Amino acid sequence: MFVKPQKIIFHTLLQKIKLDSIKPRQTNLNIELINQLKIEIRQNGLLCPLVIHNNKTLLDGHHRYEYLKRNDIDKSIE
Repeated sequence: MFVKPQKIIFHTLLQKIKLDSIKPRQTNLNIELINQLKIEIRQNGLLCPLVIHNNKTLLDGHHRYEYLKRNDIDKSIE
């Protein structure tokens, strides 16, 4: 179901930030997808970074964010 990225083009734009500083904006989440991500992230790690605006608003990766948050993964993420 998930495709592993081959190359990150904008590697210079990646930053590490704390999960608790991110402001998600999507409220209707698919619990089944979050459970699938649980298996994928445990096996392969977080392959696709979250996309976050300069003001810390989450633009893409709401289900990945929710998995990380629910599992108390409070480390800085890329």
